[in-house]
This record gives sequence, structure tokens and C-alpha cells, in this order.
Amino acid sequence: MNMLEKLKIRLADWRDREYIQPMRRKLGRPVDGGLYELLNWPTHHAHIAMVDVAPVGFTSVLLNMSGDADDIGTVVNEEYRQHGVASELRYTQIRDLSLMGYGRLFCAAPSDDAAAVAMCRAHFGDPIAEITSAYLPKHLYFGATLTSIEDRLIASGVRRPFPLSPINQDRLLKKLDRAKVEATNIRALGDFNLRKAYIRDEN
Repeated sequence: MNMLEKLKIRLADWRDREYIQPMRRKLGRPVDGGLYELLNWPTHHAHIAMVDVAPVGFTSVLLNMSGDADDIGTVVNEEYRQHGVASELRYTQIRDLSLMGYGRLFCAAPSDDAAAVAMCRAHFGDPIAEITSAYLPKHLYFGATLTSIEDRLIASGVRRPFPLSPINQDRLLKKLDRAKVEATNIRALGDFNLRKAYIRDEN
């Protein structure tokens, strides 16, 4: 049987913490935020791929309120790579982002991680920039519209994800509403902390 026939993709939640954390360590860069935030905060949206009862990969995005989303981790276990798992994860992600009204998706990959770069090129095309830092290895930054990513996935033969039921669509949109509130709170806290830092520097 084709491995993809057994593949199931669902929203990740706190039940999946013991599976996702080891996969996050394979990213080749510092992880964005904590595991609790990734699996509980409405500003984060994560999916996990399962074959039978075994987790084989995951993907997660940060929902920016600008209308853009940023991939903060897509990993497939080594033995399941080159089977289309990352592409099916991406397509499911695109489905949800489209329903939430997002238009573009971005993704960073360490330039020395050939597998990560190849995945991003397959989904996004050529990188749009290089990111250099004194603290991190060089990264390639990719970005594209959801429509162009979907076109690439379709052209490569990736299966369309199942449509969400009306109930789950409603849950998704309510999550987006919560994400907007949370993002406003985070922005306010960031401004508050910056102002405190300025005061400390001046005194």
C-alpha cells in the first residue's frame, strides 16, 4: 500500500507535545517561541501528520495580523521524507489560511540544510532574500501568495485536502478572532516593555 494512503493530517494540540518537541529540535535553527504557545495560543496554527498511530511530521505558522503568515517550523521524520508528506501538510495549511483570509505565506530555511531548502523551493519558488545574523547561520527566506503555492502543489500532483465541515470552518474563524485579540495584547505588552527599557537606560 502507498504510504500516503495511510497518511492523516489533523490540527495539532497539547496531546501532541511529546511528538512535536523532538521534531522541532531538527529545525536547524532556534525555535520560535515555546511549545505551550505553539499548541495553545490562537496566534499559532499547527498540523501534525500521522501514519496509522505514528506521528511522522508537523507544520506550524504564526498568524500575523498584516494578512501574512510565517512558517515557524515544518519537519518530516527522515524515514518519511521524499514521499510527499511535507507537501500534504503544506496544502492543508494553505486550505486553513485561505479560509481565514490570508494572502501570503513566508518560510525561512537554513542555507546549509539541503532538505529544508529543497522543500521551500518546491513550495515557494526561488528565495526572496537572505537573512544573516551574528548569532545564526545564514538563512534563505521564501515567500509567495497562497494561490501560487497551491498552483505548485497541484502541478506536482499533491492531493487536495478534505474540505472543512461548516462547524470546523466556524471554529477556524473564531480562532482567528481570538488571534486578533491576542495579537493586540502582545503588541501592547511589547510597547510597554520597550518603554520600560528606555526608562532604565536613561536612569
